[in-house]
Amino acid sequence: MMKSRLKYFMLNKALDFKRSFMENIEFDQEGIWVKEDSAENRGVFISRILDSQEAKMEWHRLVLKVEGENNAPYRITVYAADDLTRHSKGEPIHIKEVLNASDMNLETKQKWMKPFEQRVETSKKDILLHGISGRYLWFMIEMYRQADTVMKFESMKIYFPRQSWISYLPELYEGADKNTFLERYLAVFQSLYEDMKDAVREFPFRLDVESSSKDFLMWLAGWIDIADSYMWSQEQLRRLLTDGVYLYKIRGTRKGVLEFVKLYTGGEAYLVEYHQLEPFMKLEIQTKLLKQLYGNEPCTMFVVVKEKEVPTIREYKTLLRIIEEVKPAQMELKLIVVKPYIFLDGHSYMGINSVLGSFRPFALDGQALVSFTAIGSNCADINSESEER
Repeated sequence: MMKSRLKYFMLNKALDFKRSFMENIEFDQEGIWVKEDSAENRGVFISRILDSQEAKMEWHRLVLKVEGENNAPYRITVYAADDLTRHSKGEPIHIKEVLNASDMNLETKQKWMKPFEQRVETSKKDILLHGISGRYLWFMIEMYRQADTVMKFESMKIYFPRQSWISYLPELYEGADKNTFLERYLAVFQSLYEDMKDAVREFPFRLDVESSSKDFLMWLAGWIDIADSYMWSQEQLRRLLTDGVYLYKIRGTRKGVLEFVKLYTGGEAYLVEYHQLEPFMKLEIQTKLLKQLYGNEPCTMFVVVKEKEVPTIREYKTLLRIIEEVKPAQMELKLIVVKPYIFLDGHSYMGINSVLGSFRPFALDGQALVSFTAIGSNCADINSESEER
């Protein structure tokens, strides 16, 4: 029973999902989930038919990687057969044709597959397939959305041929029934062992920044002391880890702050320190204006970003937390978001959020408007709004 080497099929890429049948399901490179506007908050995924290339194959195990389930229900139906042909009115019909038929609804497809049904399980992520045999195997997942819960199936792994640790014991313990209690009991520890072996085997690949999953990228980020790594997207984490050694060396410096901001926003940031303002504080009117904009604390740094780089309150707060982690320890931080208008006595910077020379004629047809400009006290409201975000 343990002579054959354990093999597996893996469905974990956008192409794998695209080759399967889906109803009310969305997918990307990271998994599948129920559409937000799906009828009855229900989605169905039917895998492509897996061919073991061997008749009467005894299948071993089905493992699902599910993220964010929070007790959301789902049902798994496993199908298997040596012959995928059925007859209708004397005409042979292949199950592959049924699954690929765009003019056939889900209910009809399920009726055609019913004779091949082998196992039905509810909300299980690890299913022992002992007792299921046939050259071909496929499965259906019926998943449901509850409130704001988004349940994502990231991967499905099917092991074969059947293997059992009971084969290492004397024949007396095997018994006539292959599904004895002892065999099922040993399967618990066998599954733990197989998962551990897979983890050890795949570890070098998980260390590859270009191919590792987001969970492992977040773990790797801890190696370079990146806190709150969940705030970064998967692609941002890849870039962060690729340049990790360099970025770690410049943390706590002016250059480091600018590099981290650029990495998160994708745009340029500007940093103003108090000592840069002192040469301009010669006249009383200049001093008053600069203190109004930048305050009067020498140990304060001001990071200036464009509004389009942090369009939401959530992104603003996330960027603020990122800068707090990488700024010099003794410095206070002010994050300034500038709007694409000219505010006299406000945060207006030539070439950043203010441009001279562009011309738009005035019209009353809704196609052109007078440029927006704030003068005097109005700008104070704008500045305070930026700092409150």
